[in-house]
Amino acid sequence: KNKKKYLLNLNEIGIPAPETRLAFSLESAEEIGCEFIGKYGGFVVKPVNGYGGYLIDKFPGGDSNVLDKILSEQGEILVQQYVDDIHEFGERSVYIVDGKIEYTVLKKTSDGILTNVTRNRSHVNRFLVECTPEERELAFLARETLAPDALIARADLIGRQDNPLIGELT
Repeated sequence: KNKKKYLLNLNEIGIPAPETRLAFSLESAEEIGCEFIGKYGGFVVKPVNGYGGYLIDKFPGGDSNVLDKILSEQGEILVQQYVDDIHEFGERSVYIVDGKIEYTVLKKTSDGILTNVTRNRSHVNRFLVECTPEERELAFLARETLAPDALIARADLIGRQDNPLIGELT
């Protein structure tokens, strides 16, 4: 339960992340979404409890039935700033094992839209890449702050490689 609510306060505790808010109704989700369209050009909705891109959608252009489904299943919905750089830079998953970065995987789709938004798993390109110093610093900061005792952690980073944001830590 409440698997992703930690995303709500990351910026307040010094971890760069997309602006994220919690809505409890379709009206409040739409209000936040309109604000984020004005500020960021779009927004993403996702369930508080979900994985693998389940019920994640991007607006404008998404399916409004997704909002209804999340709210009916969970009673709340995460509304998050859309990070346009994801088209160019994809998502980088940094795997930390026993306090060391073991490897980093870049995930991009052929059309530039990330898997979790399209749920298009068959067209995802994955590449082993090196972390930038900024990505390394953020991955370790997120792990040390959110899961200091974790033997294994995965920090999903989005945005520019020289100024990354935490998309999720698992």
